[in-house]
Amino acid sequence: MIKITKAFSFEAAHRLAKGYPDKCKNIHGHSFKGELTVNCSTLNHYDMGVDFAVLKSFLKQIEKHFDHKLILYENDHELIDFCHTQHWEVITLPHNPTSEVIATYIYQQAKKELEPHYPCEIQSVMIAETCSSRCVYQE
Repeated sequence: MIKITKAFSFEAAHRLAKGYPDKCKNIHGHSFKGELTVNCSTLNHYDMGVDFAVLKSFLKQIEKHFDHKLILYENDHELIDFCHTQHWEVITLPHNPTSEVIATYIYQQAKKELEPHYPCEIQSVMIAETCSSRCVYQE
């Protein structure tokens, strides 16, 4: 088994809604850092599991999707409506936009985009929102 990891990053703001009582209920930003890890049990005719260029291309889409956006819980209607009146770019997720939820979203996108086309299995997605706090999602 070969594990291949590619790093990525994006700048974004978020807030935790759903009655979250602490300071993260306020809009704040992070320099999100991440890693996508895939497992490959076979190599292609170039002796690669998955070309780093393929992972880079997928992760550029992820970075573009989130970079310099406000990530919100989809039921945070008052704030979402306000953002739309200001023509701000908002990404909504079905749960609070925690690192755990963002990592899960990226993992699911990677499974959908990469696994059908390459001899690999998505192992994990790591998201760090600060230099001392990170989470890893894997099935």
